[in-house]
Parts: sequence; structure tokens; C-alpha cells
Amino acid sequence: MSACAIALAHEGGHEIIAPLRVWLAARLGDHADRIYDWAARMHEAIVEAHAYGVSAERAEASLALAIERYESVGLKARKLIPDDVAQWYERHYGGLA
Repeated sequence: MSACAIALAHEGGHEIIAPLRVWLAARLGDHADRIYDWAARMHEAIVEAHAYGVSAERAEASLALAIERYESVGLKARKLIPDDVAQWYERHYGGLA
């Protein structure tokens, strides 16, 4: 980060978060205890929607995005979500680290 950017941030009263990946990992890690139950409920809703022939596109995208967010900052989603959710993600979106 340049000295000019740092000075502007301080002048504007803004917090400097660098590197952002570390900060994001910490924030997501703060909620790691909740991702398991949330992912299980989302997966259940997806399975139920498919059973009734209803599109679950938005729920699927939301669940996949959440998993990808954890993975992108170095948090192993496989350790944080139920096995059936991890298997669903792997079938539809590729492997988990």
C-alpha cells in the first residue's frame, strides 16, 4: 500500500486493513460455528425443492458462494460443513481443498 493511500485513509478516519485476506479469514472464522447449521439447512431446502420439482437455483448459488468464500481466504470449508453438503458441492462445483 502506498504512503499516499495510507495518508488519505488516516485523514478520512478510515481503518487500514492489510492484507485483506487475513482480516476476512478472521471475520469468517468468527462465524465458523454457525456455518455448519446454516449449510445443513440450506442443503435440506435444496433437496426438498428438487423433490417437489421447484427450482433451487438461488439457494444453490448462495450455498456455493458461502463455501467458496471460506475456501478463498484459506479456511477449509470441508471441516466446517456437513459431509452431505461437501459431497453436494463437490458433485456440482468441483472439489474442496
